[in-house]
Amino acid sequence: MKYTIDDLIFSKDIDEDLYCQLCCNLMNESVSCPNGHCLCKECFHKQIETVKPECPICCIPVTVQTLCKNIYLQKHINNLKVYCPNSFLNNDSKLILDEKNGCKEILTIEQLKNGNHLKQCKFTFVSCKYNEKCGKYRMNEIENHQDQCNYYPTKCFYCKNDFERMNLSNHLLLDCSLVIIACRYKDGGCNETFPRHELSKHLALEDNHQQYISNIINGHQSLLKSTSKQLKQLRSSCEELETKLINNDYSFNGRWIIKQFSAHFDLFKENPFTNLIISPPIFLTPTKEFSLSLSADTVVNSVNCISVILSKQFQSSSTIKFSFEITNQSQTKSIKKEEKKKFSHLIGSSHSIEFPTSEIYNIHNKFIVNDQLIIKFNIKILSIQDEQQEIEESEENFNNTLITELEE
Repeated sequence: MKYTIDDLIFSKDIDEDLYCQLCCNLMNESVSCPNGHCLCKECFHKQIETVKPECPICCIPVTVQTLCKNIYLQKHINNLKVYCPNSFLNNDSKLILDEKNGCKEILTIEQLKNGNHLKQCKFTFVSCKYNEKCGKYRMNEIENHQDQCNYYPTKCFYCKNDFERMNLSNHLLLDCSLVIIACRYKDGGCNETFPRHELSKHLALEDNHQQYISNIINGHQSLLKSTSKQLKQLRSSCEELETKLINNDYSFNGRWIIKQFSAHFDLFKENPFTNLIISPPIFLTPTKEFSLSLSADTVVNSVNCISVILSKQFQSSSTIKFSFEITNQSQTKSIKKEEKKKFSHLIGSSHSIEFPTSEIYNIHNKFIVNDQLIIKFNIKILSIQDEQQEIEESEENFNNTLITELEE
């Protein structure tokens, strides 16, 4: 811990005449020129030897021999009160007073310099004697430190060898030849215990433990069958719940917010086949996943359009009713379209709804505001696996929000 006398000062309202005019610290071994101007001894010597042999205050010529000790001034400085250096935390970058665990002694500068207090201060920081990596602790905390030190030498109860405390558990668990262990085929029915060094000898008994090994394999096979049966039951239960959910008039409503639309559009124009704008995934149920994508400029029947595409990401043929609404700053001008389509059983089966670009991209129509396009959507599964059961559309609820934006 690095410090200067000024860092430790306890006294308040110190006369500014006690500070050296060159280094601006309290004068250490103050000396004066023949005219009585005082500086630190070290500072005055540097002035004479490296700058100019004169007093920097009155410019009178001086030599090291003509400088005089100011005994009265130094006595006054030495009587100033300072904290014990061990009053602070062990912090090299900044002195922080440790009011809880630090030394409470207040010394004079003279007492600090003679070193008697520091030699016997129980709050002095010392390095761990077992390993310097352990760091430092106060001398009066040695017992607590030894109880916690990872490097403290600890004797193995079995082999009586010494190990660092942090390595003892691994030694007992993996290495110590005298530790009593159970047979590795305990789960197969062998309940014998023995010192670790007898493991090989033990395993050679009873036809190399083949019966116990067979018991373990049979147990694992039985567990696998049981787990597979439970998994089938869970899948069946999940499918039943999803069917009930779909048959109970369930639909998914949400908003797709496409931020930085102009940047997305530029990427699309560079390569329309690979740079479709794609939404985060949409889960109607845990296994019924959909996604939205947007083709920013396509031609349909000789008309330039935006295509909003709904893709099914599960493997069942389904009849789905879906709608897209491109929102306008004025709600009455928003454009909404709806379709009911049969999706094939293939993953990725999709259908789209088109909107004319002449309306959407016209800046005066205010569909794209603050460089973002907002599309409200509703997705409703009417039937799965060719079941033709129409379900009325539920009330619109736009609490689910998807956001697409480019990473900076």
